[in-house]
Amino acid sequence: MHRLTLPLALCAVLLLLAVTPGCGAIRSTVSIVQADKVIRQARDAGAATAAPYPMQVAEDLLMKAREEQGYASYSRSFALAREARAVAQTALDAAPVAVITPEQTGDLEIEPALWDGAAGDDDDSAAGDDDDSAGDDDDSAGDDDDSARSAP
Repeated sequence: MHRLTLPLALCAVLLLLAVTPGCGAIRSTVSIVQADKVIRQARDAGAATAAPYPMQVAEDLLMKAREEQGYASYSRSFALAREARAVAQTALDAAPVAVITPEQTGDLEIEPALWDGAAGDDDDSAAGDDDDSAGDDDDSAGDDDDSARSAP
């Protein structure tokens, strides 16, 4: 049994050494993606005009991180991307708060009539306590209470 555990342990160590160099590349790639995401968010929020210097620094750091990753200098790439993300977050924090205008919403505007319940949505019929349970369907609104509410 002792003879079998030594080769298994050796295989486990070799496997661990084979996988370990990939961790630097993965960490570097993940940090670059995260930095790129924050930079895009900052750019979309208008940080390029509110904080142009931090935005430029963040973009330059990200470009350098990608370059270092191309040279397989993963630890340097990771550090640069992390710094780019921090600077981009600073620029994002300096960006003005976005205000959504009616022109930006387009067809997402909700009709005021839908909020008042005038679109034919009966709250009491959805709850299951219909007054017309006897089969009396002579009113057009579907509920006797609706006609009393609509009369001035």
